[in-house]
Amino acid sequence: MQYNTKLVVENVWGCQNAPAKLGEVNITRGYKMTPVAFFPTRLPCSFYVIIPKGFVGLVNSHGKYVGIWKAGYHSAAPWISVSHLIPEQYTVYDIPVKECPTQD
Repeated sequence: MQYNTKLVVENVWGCQNAPAKLGEVNITRGYKMTPVAFFPTRLPCSFYVIIPKGFVGLVNSHGKYVGIWKAGYHSAAPWISVSHLIPEQYTVYDIPVKECPTQD
């Protein structure tokens, strides 16, 4: 059976769970869901964030974008959040060719 591919952003509990979900294949209603970014969540009383190797985190303070964190351990007050985890590797996906006009 052939599936169409959808690029999606997935929720993950904690930044450390993102690498395991990166290679997962989920098929829903005839679509092959390919994750390209993640929305991490953390406990509000946590004072640190660990960005996994191979990812960068988009950092917000009170909901406003303030910068990018590379992989590693980072101290973060409760009002500092990582809004997105973006993998630094290529994402491979399939797209069917719908038409291919030529000058014949």
